[in-house]
Amino acid sequence: WFLAYHGEFLCFQAVMGAFLWKWRRESYFFSIKDGLGLDIPRDATCPSLRPAIHLSELKRRSQQTRNVSYQAEARGIMAAGLCDA
Repeated sequence: WFLAYHGEFLCFQAVMGAFLWKWRRESYFFSIKDGLGLDIPRDATCPSLRPAIHLSELKRRSQQTRNVSYQAEARGIMAAGLCDA
């Protein structure tokens, strides 16, 4: 299991996601980050709008350094939901 090219913790969500991708892909919507670079079909790489997202680490970093803008990053995440795929 890999996330951003690093090993991912093996858990129910990861196993279920792999199962659904292989056996029930047509019944679900997938939003795989950086999927185009991994040769994933385009329709499975469209960013999803989320009703909520927890960005505490981003907020913490923005408080520690001026190089990180919480507002700019949050707006970018919201804009990514406007996928044209």
